[in-house]
Amino acid sequence: MEYKKEKYMINNRIVAGANIDIIPELSATLGVSYGTFLKNKGVIVLARDYRADSRMLKRAFVSGLMSAGVNVLDIHSASTNVLRFTIRRFGASGGVMFTAGHLYEGKTSIKFYNSHGIEYGQDFFTQIFDIINKKKIIRVHPHEVGQISTSGEIHSIYHKSMRQFIDSKLISKGNIRLVMDCANGPIGITAPPLFSSLDIDVIAINTFVPYKNTRILPNINSIRKMSRIIGSADADFGVAFDADASRAIFFDESGAVIDSDLLITLFFTDLINKDIKNPIVITSQTTTRILDEIANEYNIKLIRVENIPGHISNNIRLKMANLGISDGGKVRFPIYAPFTDTILVALKLCELIARSGEKLSSLISQCSQSIKIQKDLVVDQDVFYNYPKYLEKLKGKAEKIIDMLFGSKVFFGKEIGFITITPLVYFDRLRLSAELTDKANASEIFDLVESVLKV
Repeated sequence: MEYKKEKYMINNRIVAGANIDIIPELSATLGVSYGTFLKNKGVIVLARDYRADSRMLKRAFVSGLMSAGVNVLDIHSASTNVLRFTIRRFGASGGVMFTAGHLYEGKTSIKFYNSHGIEYGQDFFTQIFDIINKKKIIRVHPHEVGQISTSGEIHSIYHKSMRQFIDSKLISKGNIRLVMDCANGPIGITAPPLFSSLDIDVIAINTFVPYKNTRILPNINSIRKMSRIIGSADADFGVAFDADASRAIFFDESGAVIDSDLLITLFFTDLINKDIKNPIVITSQTTTRILDEIANEYNIKLIRVENIPGHISNNIRLKMANLGISDGGKVRFPIYAPFTDTILVALKLCELIARSGEKLSSLISQCSQSIKIQKDLVVDQDVFYNYPKYLEKLKGKAEKIIDMLFGSKVFFGKEIGFITITPLVYFDRLRLSAELTDKANASEIFDLVESVLKV
């Protein structure tokens, strides 16, 4: 049987229905093919979220790796942040995360990372499926089967390490209150104790292990709850993680969701205040063009690269960049690692608030912004709750459709610009916000997007 990678992959990641598209036998085959790719040696770190399908597929994958002679460091339930940290901390050959893919209900996402904690690209998966389909798999003799071990102290080690990259004393004196939605994921083990140890007043929700996890968080209903809690708790800001904490939504003190382009602009602007000569920033082709204007004004070298997994991180290492930023509010601090860590981003926001003594909304309002055209749409309930599914109809007409966790960005190319579609927090409406070039026909672009949402 031939396995076509296109059947199992979305946006350069394996995303497939457990027991439907990807069964335990295939997961074990992926494990042994990865072990073959590693030349039947090394150590791989494995982690998962709390979902039963993630646990099932991970256990099958473990057997495949071990049969290829690869040792396994199993950290069980852990966030992507902790997984990537562990890869680098223990000098592992790579790592694999099993988690519920956002937007893809009933599907499991399997993410592969190299020895730097950076996601593998398309070439890697071409090789993996080539090993499977051309029967190049190599298993070892019984006495060479890989070993499996674990580390019970990894979260404590992560806590201590993270303190080295923030101003702990400044944050502790900041009298900060934070609302945190842990999405019933392993981030609930890690984040609340870390923030609490820094004298941050933490209000954490959805920290428990669910009996049966069928919800995909965050969703519009959980975001609305977060917004109300932040306002009523008089918090300084809020953060809602996804299942594996690889991404997060940030809220200001009023409970308003912070636009991801404004969030990355905030950190981009903060770089100006640091004593760095000729700083280099890596970003994707699809982020706001206001970054180019700021870069030109302050002599920052801004390098735009393709928005695919691992590409920004690899370029950070190659160019020795000082910052990496991309859609969805993903911020990478190279002094820590070339990849994003949502916990570190939240801690850096605490630093900014403590240092400035200002509200987060005030800091955001001081950021340079591009001129955007906005329009609110009243749509059917099914469209409101499932708008990403309807935006799929724009494939072939748009250059890229990006899931930003809260909202989607439809990018029509650098000569035209993009439209961001986000649900309104307090009304069942969708907001279209466009950053378009002078060459773009705004009414034509809006009509195109509206045509797939007005059903």
